[in-house]
Amino acid sequence: MINKKQKQDINNLYQFLSKNLAPGPKTIGLIVTSGQSPRAVTDCLPVANQAVIVDASSGEVAENYLRELKDHLSLSKTVILQIGSNLEPAIYNQLSNIANSGRMDWNEADEKMYLEVPEESVLILQIDNDDLKNLNYDNLHDLVSPVVRL
Repeated sequence: MINKKQKQDINNLYQFLSKNLAPGPKTIGLIVTSGQSPRAVTDCLPVANQAVIVDASSGEVAENYLRELKDHLSLSKTVILQIGSNLEPAIYNQLSNIANSGRMDWNEADEKMYLEVPEESVLILQIDNDDLKNLNYDNLHDLVSPVVRL
């Protein structure tokens, strides 16, 4: 359950990220949860009906998540990217690209995947507190700011 203060914190995070509309490096937000679902977090956003959830914590092939993330970001959507304690290197690399240069860029089979992330898109990572403690990348905080803990 998300209380009123937490809902306001999520809203403030979204407002900050949605106003940071400069070309180039993209600011990525992080929400650290204590058992709250991505849907519960998304429901707190002022654009809840336009936000999408990409669950990259379930162990599928990283390229599937990257394609889905690319497709949603290309449409200037608000994306909640749910991650777990075992973040795939390919996903981490693309998060680094987004945070440092505002683009996604990787090779997939015989195809080059590329996206200049639109300024209007918003990317928020969501991770459970226990997963964050056991995350295989201890420098995730280098890629994200601001952070909200629920």
